[in-house]
Amino acid sequence: MVICCVLVGALDKVIRGDEVGYSDKPKAKDFRKFFPNFLWVIRDVTLACTLRRGGKLVEVGMNEYVLKEVLNIENDDRENDKIKERNRLRKALLTSFPAFYSMKLSLPATDPSIMAVMNEGETRKRLSKPFLDGIEEFVSRCESLMKSKKAWPYVGNITGYNFAGLIRQYTYELAFDGTELCMQTIGKKVMEEMLGKIEGTAFIEYCNEMGNFAESALPCPSHEIFNKHNEYFFIALKTFKTNSKYINDVDMLNEYRHNLEERICVFGEEHHIIIGGYLNGILRDNIQKSDAFCKQLAMDLVKEKLDPLLKSSGGSRSPVNLNTEIQLVEKLYKEQARGPQVLHVYKTVLAEEKEKFRQQILNMKQKVEEDIRKAMREDVTRQQKQSKADYEERSAAIAFQVKELLQIHSGLAKELMSINKELIKEHHISMEELNKKMEKITLVH
Repeated sequence: MVICCVLVGALDKVIRGDEVGYSDKPKAKDFRKFFPNFLWVIRDVTLACTLRRGGKLVEVGMNEYVLKEVLNIENDDRENDKIKERNRLRKALLTSFPAFYSMKLSLPATDPSIMAVMNEGETRKRLSKPFLDGIEEFVSRCESLMKSKKAWPYVGNITGYNFAGLIRQYTYELAFDGTELCMQTIGKKVMEEMLGKIEGTAFIEYCNEMGNFAESALPCPSHEIFNKHNEYFFIALKTFKTNSKYINDVDMLNEYRHNLEERICVFGEEHHIIIGGYLNGILRDNIQKSDAFCKQLAMDLVKEKLDPLLKSSGGSRSPVNLNTEIQLVEKLYKEQARGPQVLHVYKTVLAEEKEKFRQQILNMKQKVEEDIRKAMREDVTRQQKQSKADYEERSAAIAFQVKELLQIHSGLAKELMSINKELIKEHHISMEELNKKMEKITLVH
């Protein structure tokens, strides 16, 4: 009893609270917020508990006796230091705990040999009935007084793990930081550790769910990722809220909830743009996988549907049919492409491949046309050569025939030429005579 009272009475000397609403030196009644209920069991009681009432001794229960006799506040007009100290300890013990109760246990047995082996199985039958009844009352009383452990000044239930954290902090503060315990610092550190683990648990839960989804679904449209994000983000917040429901410090709850939200996703100045967090990593991964998937799909479709046409058509396929094949490739791409890069790859890679294909077809057509023109030129040249050869051959034959004719009729030709000369001469003479006549006629007129 003395040791307990000393410890409780000394708490207000070693505990310091720097919390709004608490004094620097908290009073014993402040400890009620986080102290457990107090059950004082007094063993091996053989005497009756009596109080004087109306000049008579009246038997009372142990609890009433302790409250009215042992812990009764004494009156002392002389300001006796010993009485003052006893009163201070009594007040500290009665006001520091939410509930105070005392009870007694009688002797287990009067035989010392039974007392020595009372933990052995068969010995229980030889223990006294008042003692066993007292044990039953003790267990029942413990059940009625038990409650969740609370931390002060952060009033809220804590687990055994966090209670161990409190013990570690108490030990550290007393061992290294002096003789005073700053309850705010201790409570804050324990709550930070607790909230850190709660935050980590919720974050890991979110990451596991989103990671499993991403592993099987990427690449996919961005809205599917956001739908799953909203679903698992709500679950993570629910986990955080459930595990932290006994923590009443709103500022700390908001701080660690904000930390959880930022570990999951960070929005930029424009709220719809995500610039950080686990979700941002999934979105970036989705873009990369979508880009690779769509590019490979475009190349495969071109190779499967268009490249064979270059080998089979030889450039002779009509433009209408070629456009039909290109439209088929576009249709298949739109049906099979996945993720946020669908449109980008369609406008760049697939458009480039289609243009390359069209250019290849055009080049093939131009080559065929040039081959045709070359064949026609060669044919005309051949015909020209043949015609020239035929002409030269025929011309030589005619020249040979003329030469033979000239040799045969050369005499006749000479005679004819002589006659022709005579005729020309006679013609000139006749003309001269006619002109002279005309001149004469003119002169006459």
